[in-house]
Amino acid sequence: MAVTVRELYEDNRTKLNLTLATDSDALDGEICRPDIERPGLALAGYFDVFPANRVLVLGHTENSYLATVDTVERRRVFDRLTSECGVPCFVVTRGYDPPGELLECCAVAGPPILTTPEHTQQVMNVLGYYLQEVLAPVEKVHGVLVDINGVGVLILGEAGIGKSECALDLVARGHRLVADDVVEVKARFNSVLIGSSPGRIREYMEIRGIGIINVRHLFGVNAVRDQKRIELVIQIHRWDGTYSYDRVGLDTEYRTLLGIKIPQIVIPAIPGKNLGTIVELAAASHLLRRRGYNPARELDTQLLREMNAQAEEAKEAEEPYVDPTDDLRDVE
Repeated sequence: MAVTVRELYEDNRTKLNLTLATDSDALDGEICRPDIERPGLALAGYFDVFPANRVLVLGHTENSYLATVDTVERRRVFDRLTSECGVPCFVVTRGYDPPGELLECCAVAGPPILTTPEHTQQVMNVLGYYLQEVLAPVEKVHGVLVDINGVGVLILGEAGIGKSECALDLVARGHRLVADDVVEVKARFNSVLIGSSPGRIREYMEIRGIGIINVRHLFGVNAVRDQKRIELVIQIHRWDGTYSYDRVGLDTEYRTLLGIKIPQIVIPAIPGKNLGTIVELAAASHLLRRRGYNPARELDTQLLREMNAQAEEAKEAEEPYVDPTDDLRDVE
């Protein structure tokens, strides 16, 4: 995954009042990492652990420090940054003019310089979020994504097993559709999965026997949403008497998407079974577990406590009876 500096510039120009301080031909360089860095130690000459290939931001602190450094040192540092560190572009904030030595080095090595009057932290937040979005790993999954009481539930299963019909039942109950048939899953911060629908089929569902429907037009604007964090996977499995379905709920099964583990529940599809109700119940149960309550574990704890108590009673019953008058007889 990569995004060009030109795309970063065009997509954020209005939001951050960005202007280009160098030749526009240099905007074709690629950005492959979502991290935004401030080259504090590098400006002081320390490059041993410098994070290369990242967008560099020069804010008030960096410009204040550069004002105390002579021209030769500034030129040496910028020459190394532009030629050895793979910097895709520089962003100068707070309305500062780019240092002359940086302009000269970028004219030779190629990295463009963007300037903005906005505060440094705001620039880092906006550009960091933008890069996290466009550079996030993406996987397309055949399934349905529904927001059930705030829980993003990804419903999977073979074609024709009833995923869309289940989602339609949930939408009719007041829950919200995110995606039907194709779910685009993005990984953020290596721990969060965000699901959305491809733009062309957003808000649409395919119901066998009826055809294509528009959920927003039928159920209202509150029945759909653009994206949702995926917290639970429901795998609808065609009934198989030899398959070992979980009947207690003590152990948690997981599915891995883009290297991230998500709790998964396998539900058997049996004719006449209301899948919508079961999926809704699974989402509610997930909410309770997230808050620390597990009914299966609570019942298991109660049963173990009762079994231990019965074992103690049985042990006491097996002990031989001792007559308290035996000691008195021995004395006599």
